[in-house]
Amino acid sequence: MTKKDSTSDFVVLIIILTLAGASFFLNLGDIPFWQDEGETAVVSSNLLENKIPVAWDGKNLVSSLNGADFNSDFVWTWHPWVQFYVTAASFLVFGKSTFAGRIPFALCGFLTVWLLYFVTVKLTDNKKIGLLATFFLATNLQFILFCRQCRYYALLPLFTLLMVYAVTFLETRKGFCIFACSAVLLFHSNYASFPFIMLGLFCYLVMYRDNRKLKNFFYSLIPIVLLTVPWFIYAKAYLRKPQSPSSGKLHEYIVQLTDLLYLVNQVALPLLLMLPAIYFLFKRKADYKNAVMVSLAVVLPVIFLLPFVSYTQYIVGMRYATGIIPLLCVIGALSVANLYGVRKWLGVSVFLIFILTDLLVWVPAYGFRLAAGESGKYKIFPITEEIKTALTGKSVYSDFFHEIMYHFKSPIEGISDFLKSKSEPGDVVLTNYERDPLIFYTGRRMAYILSDDEIFCNSIPAAPYDPSLKNKLPDYIFSIENIDWIVERSNYPIRLFDFNALKERLEKDGLIEKVYKLDYPDLPWSNREDIRYHKFKTPIGYPQVTIFKLRRH
Repeated sequence: MTKKDSTSDFVVLIIILTLAGASFFLNLGDIPFWQDEGETAVVSSNLLENKIPVAWDGKNLVSSLNGADFNSDFVWTWHPWVQFYVTAASFLVFGKSTFAGRIPFALCGFLTVWLLYFVTVKLTDNKKIGLLATFFLATNLQFILFCRQCRYYALLPLFTLLMVYAVTFLETRKGFCIFACSAVLLFHSNYASFPFIMLGLFCYLVMYRDNRKLKNFFYSLIPIVLLTVPWFIYAKAYLRKPQSPSSGKLHEYIVQLTDLLYLVNQVALPLLLMLPAIYFLFKRKADYKNAVMVSLAVVLPVIFLLPFVSYTQYIVGMRYATGIIPLLCVIGALSVANLYGVRKWLGVSVFLIFILTDLLVWVPAYGFRLAAGESGKYKIFPITEEIKTALTGKSVYSDFFHEIMYHFKSPIEGISDFLKSKSEPGDVVLTNYERDPLIFYTGRRMAYILSDDEIFCNSIPAAPYDPSLKNKLPDYIFSIENIDWIVERSNYPIRLFDFNALKERLEKDGLIEKVYKLDYPDLPWSNREDIRYHKFKTPIGYPQVTIFKLRRH
């Protein structure tokens, strides 16, 4: 490679990283937290006071699962703790704010983009492929949205990629240490995909036939087990049953797997773009065979085994599989590079079709939708409309540009500002969704967090709470009575309680003092991470947020 080529590669890398930086950091603190982010933020705030993540701060209880999220001492056990310590550290440095909650995860996303370049170059010894994979990741909108969240999502790809990087020199002490540390951190970020990534890398090392690396892999299990299993036992995670019927029925597993494949195709990498890499893998003298092997070794176990342990993929999206997105970008880059090696025009054409349209996404997606038939899960439009949508699919990037440049009117923003100005610090607030962000932004007491009521339990869904909590917590945690404010989220009329029935009773008893309509859209979620539900611009046509001021009994 000439000095001129090296300089041009460096310039391109800087341009890609600049693009990534703008995507991750611009306007990061504008849209308030949605429910899941709010949960992370409040538990992290509690950590600052208690040194460990706890659900109860003496005033508010954080629980999305009717008390199943914490143990008898209110210590948070539903999620591992790395995300909470990362967020708490940021709060300590920058103060408690939306920006502070998100900045460490956005930084992790940026580091992942940067790291992917070096990992890909190490695997392929080709800087052009490294740049291509990095470009694919830096422009992956679903990945960007994951990394702009105060949640563990951005940690998974970073630690997964570090594990892959370490495997390339696992026979050394440095590789051993990086691998073991990254594996432990991955587990303590979110362990849903952890065993499958470990399995995939083990299979890769077996196929690679490097006994020194394989020996160090087995040695690494000692610190990994010692630093993960105790928490698994302490959190009683072994008692949690798979939340999907796929564990018992082959048909349901196929449904879950199909959903995940559909999502991978839609938001991570077109399945068609995986085929050339897989094809060239079986060619005797194929270029970059090792890079394809290690990427597929991580990606395939996650895709095919994750549906056994996580609930409906169609609902949760790719949140548990975020770690494989960088490696899918490597596979995409290798496919384009191999096609370019066969016919230059073919590689260039596929690259342009991929970055300018959604045609490569649409072909398998249309097949999935046809196979689903009348199930109602996927909508099928006339073929001309489908093709038109595929040709203009990248227009979503202009919507994202709007998000990072302009203000978004979130319901949480309007509700929080209202409660801070109209309510008293000791007031009790009842809402049927997104109460944790309200705790973070207002500090008001939130009611009806735990219940044995059938509507409450079925809407989560969750089992009845531990009765001993009645003696440890104030009455408003269990009750919809004696409250000062009701915040209606109209998308959830029977979530936690029957809102309309409650409103009718309050009106009949003359307990509604005043009704406020806020000039904010009552969206289902404030800032959902899933691109299928994410709103890039303040939408129109939604009802206004409604808040009721009540008289006490």
